[in-house]
Amino acid sequence: MKAAILTDFGAPLAFGDLPDPTLGAGEVIVDMVAAGVAGYTAGVLSGARNYVLELPIAPVPEG
Repeated sequence: MKAAILTDFGAPLAFGDLPDPTLGAGEVIVDMVAAGVAGYTAGVLSGARNYVLELPIAPVPEG
């Protein structure tokens, strides 16, 4: 799937491909067309908020 990917805190988002998600028990896959961006997103992506995230990620806080 195409995604905006955060590879390092403070780095610009890179656009690329990620593996398609796989379903776990009791889960569904939802196709997203658009997502909002929360006001605190810049602090999370820069590392200023010290969230525990395993990079790389495709950040979609409003997904």
